[in-house]
Amino acid sequence: MRSFPIYLALGWFLLALAVRGAFLTSHRDRDWPYSIFYYVDSMAYYRYAEGLARGTLADAEVLYHPPLTGWFTWLQFRLWGLPPAPGWRYKLGFAVVNAFTVALTYACLRRWGFPGLAPWAALWLAFSFAMLEVSATPNAETLYTAGLLLTLGALMEGHARPGLAWGLLAGVIGGVTSLARAEHLSLFVLLSAYLTLRDRTRWSRARRLWLAGLVLGLLVVLVPWTLYTATALRRINGQLRSTGVPPIRSWALITQYDAFNFALANHPQADGGFDPALVPTAARTGRLSLTDPVARLYYDTGYRLGWQWIQEDPARFGRLVLRKVGRWLSGLSLGWGVSDWPGGLAGVRYAADAFVPDRRWLQWPLLVAFGAGLIVGLRRFPPLGPLLALVVLHRLAVTVLFFGYARNMIVIYPGVVILSLWGVTALGRPLGKAFRLSVSPRWARLGWAALMGVLTVHTFLHAGALRNYMASGPADERGKIIQDATVRLWPAPDARP
Repeated sequence: MRSFPIYLALGWFLLALAVRGAFLTSHRDRDWPYSIFYYVDSMAYYRYAEGLARGTLADAEVLYHPPLTGWFTWLQFRLWGLPPAPGWRYKLGFAVVNAFTVALTYACLRRWGFPGLAPWAALWLAFSFAMLEVSATPNAETLYTAGLLLTLGALMEGHARPGLAWGLLAGVIGGVTSLARAEHLSLFVLLSAYLTLRDRTRWSRARRLWLAGLVLGLLVVLVPWTLYTATALRRINGQLRSTGVPPIRSWALITQYDAFNFALANHPQADGGFDPALVPTAARTGRLSLTDPVARLYYDTGYRLGWQWIQEDPARFGRLVLRKVGRWLSGLSLGWGVSDWPGGLAGVRYAADAFVPDRRWLQWPLLVAFGAGLIVGLRRFPPLGPLLALVVLHRLAVTVLFFGYARNMIVIYPGVVILSLWGVTALGRPLGKAFRLSVSPRWARLGWAALMGVLTVHTFLHAGALRNYMASGPADERGKIIQDATVRLWPAPDARP
């Protein structure tokens, strides 16, 4: 573990925040409650936050989404007032956290002993379109990415300096991050188990205290939330009984949405992503109702139904997995700058997913670098390399079992960047020898500075351009595009006012 000047991380934060401000001001959706590039659950988080602010939060909201993003959106309401204030105000908090993630990546790499890699990773993330599109709307991905990095940082510190304090901190961070995305709880257990087993021959009192701190920290966060959800579920079941509807399970560790999602993700008509048409009532109203027979069947028996469908047609499931993984890998096609170079701004936003461009060739060289980086990290850079490999494998497992989303790549994007840079470095050495090429550190620094200059000039030249977009997709009875469905996007011929 190494120290470094904190002002460097602060500089990266300010640059990344300025880039996110330029991105937000360069599109006409800046005052909308969501981004044209990312709709997903943005409006659900607005409803959650508004319910908190007005004291009218529906108990059913605890079932469908982990609460952290709703709470964070509520903080924006407390700061700026309730809607209809301009939408960009409610997006600023997410832009700040997103920029913080860039600076945190730089700081972590310097701390972990990769000072040469840190500025390249920070430059990539500061201008990454994948990061930009989740910086301009309420979403769980921005909060989760920061939480994942903090989790890794706390676990790495605890591994180097075991003790109760670092265990408690890592446990609390892991618990809070699980309230952004519920699957983080299983990842946290996996990462902690790896570090515990790695040091099983040095099982000192300090390491036992560290492990106890991990468990205690998790409980400090998750027990109060579990008790709250139990109270809400009792009220929900009372309402269901009064209408003659059977009650649901009376407790939830974080949410109760997993079985429902598993059924939809592995349905015989599933296409690899989320398809709202599989629950017609919810698709029509935009809300999931526990009194709807189809939704209730999936909600109660989703795992059994999903496994049944998988076993009935394994070949279909195999093809479905390939489509899921293909959607996931499409997250690598997102480029840099407010214009998403080289993919461009014409593309598709699949249902409940982030925008990806039509031109996706970038994902293939990045996939090669990404894969090479996984191998290099496992062999040369423990424990960080194996930890990042577990993060990737866990995300792949979530993708295979549930939905194939490009945003599932975005939530681990700092790790993707670190692994890809390791891969580029490893692949570059033999290529350089084969072609008798070498790059001195001085030329590498000059190349980095030139790239940063080009990206910065391009970004701020487009700030305030107010790009407008054309869209096509399924429409409701009023002729308005259904935002929850798959929507095609392309820049309008006249992108400026």
